[in-house]
Amino acid sequence: MVKTDGEQTKEELQEELKKIKEELELQKWGAEKIMLSLTTLQKEIIQKNEYLQNRIKEIEKMNKHMVGRELKMIELKKELSLEKSKNLQNQKAIDK
Repeated sequence: MVKTDGEQTKEELQEELKKIKEELELQKWGAEKIMLSLTTLQKEIIQKNEYLQNRIKEIEKMNKHMVGRELKMIELKKELSLEKSKNLQNQKAIDK
């Protein structure tokens, strides 16, 4: 077969087709690797999100207890101050 400029032989076309198929296989392999990576990352994000949500709940619970303790301390300090005041008044009454 005589070929003119711009024409390709059957062998050249088959070789070009083979190269295109190889390139498509590489792209497919790359896309599969990317999808696997994305799936792995998504699972890790979900796990870390669950962990962080649990930590937030723990910290909120601990904060609630700490605030409650502080409020109790304020109440006890007021009671102590009141008792000191009463004791001082009683002491003054005894001293008279």
